[in-house]
Amino acid sequence: QANDRAMSANAELTAEKEKVQARFALAMDAIRTFHTGVSEDFLLRERPFDALRTKLIRGASDFYRKLEGMLRGRPDPPSRKALGDAYFELGGLTARALATEEALALYRQGLAVRRALLVEAPDAPSARADVAESLLEVGAMLEATGHPALALSPYKEAEALLEPAAGGGGSGEREREDLGLCVMRSGHVLKDTGHLREALAAHNAAR
Repeated sequence: QANDRAMSANAELTAEKEKVQARFALAMDAIRTFHTGVSEDFLLRERPFDALRTKLIRGASDFYRKLEGMLRGRPDPPSRKALGDAYFELGGLTARALATEEALALYRQGLAVRRALLVEAPDAPSARADVAESLLEVGAMLEATGHPALALSPYKEAEALLEPAAGGGGSGEREREDLGLCVMRSGHVLKDTGHLREALAAHNAAR
C-alpha cells in the first residue's frame, strides 16, 4: 500500500508539473502573438505612435522577466527550455524597443541555456533548431551593434547545425527556412566586409 501511495503521489506530481508547463506554454504563446501584432501593426509603425508602441512592448517584456524569475534555477529540462524560450522572446522584444546591446545580452543568455540542453540531448532536432535560432539572432544583434565581422561565426555555427536536418522531408521545414536565412545573412556580412566572391556564392546558395 505504501508503494501504491508513493506511485499515486508521483503520478499526481507529474500531472501537476504538466499542467504548469501547459500554462507556461499558453501564456508564452499569447504574449508572443501580442508582441508580433504590436510589431507588425501598420499604424503602430508610424512615428506618432512610437511612445505607445514602446509602452506596449515594455509591457509584454514584463511578463517574460517575471517568467524568468520563476524558472531560473529549476533543473528539469521542460522548465529550462521554457527559460531559454523566455530569454529568446525577451531579446526580440528588447530589440524592437531599439535596445540592441541589451537584446544581445538576452539572446546570449538564451543561447547558453539552449546550448546546455543540446549537450544533454545532442540528437534532438528541436534542441538543435533552438540553438541555431538563438545563434541567428546573436549574429543579427552583433551586426546591429556595429560588429558585422563577429556575426559571421554564429551564422556559420548555425549553418552547421541546420544543414543535417534541412536535407528534405516535411519535418525539416523550419530548419530549411532558417538555413536559407542564415546563409543569406552570411552573404550580407561577407559583402560588407569586402569578401565579394564569397558573398556572391553565399547568396546563390541561399537562393
